[in-house]
Amino acid sequence: RFPAPDATRPFAEVLSGHAEDLARSLAHDRLSIDLTGGFDSRLVASLLRKRGLGDEAAMTGEPQSVDAALAGQVATVLGLPLHVHRQDLDRLEQDMSRLLVESDGLVDVAKIHRDWQAAHARRARGTTVLAHGGGGELLKDFYFHHEFPFYGRRAASLERLYDLRIAPMPLNDAQLTP
Repeated sequence: RFPAPDATRPFAEVLSGHAEDLARSLAHDRLSIDLTGGFDSRLVASLLRKRGLGDEAAMTGEPQSVDAALAGQVATVLGLPLHVHRQDLDRLEQDMSRLLVESDGLVDVAKIHRDWQAAHARRARGTTVLAHGGGGELLKDFYFHHEFPFYGRRAASLERLYDLRIAPMPLNDAQLTP
């Protein structure tokens, strides 16, 4: 059971405490950290590395891309080898069929194919856990835009965040089927 949030503690202190708990739970795992060079992935990687976690950094994309270059610089600073996975389309039809069966048809096979390949590559390197910065926009303490013009309120409105940032256009009945 998680303790109740403490609004008197700075966000960075709360996040640090969660990172300490995570470090204890991952002590015996082989951790791959997604690293794109973006703020969220760098924050997650830094929190984990400060606690001695992380066996590698990895990303998907083109090895010669700006993102890969940024990720490489960050991985060097953090003392991690970087693995850049480039999507392989040579067996696309067979992969799609296999992915459909392995996921019981619960994913969009075209959208997840690259990540699925990267997950298999990580597994082949012995990775048991993956950490990434996806959803980081929900954790940033400077993510204030959805609170305009209510700056300084003690509690953020997650409903307002959802309405204005995640699903900004309401669906009307004509867009939906019964």
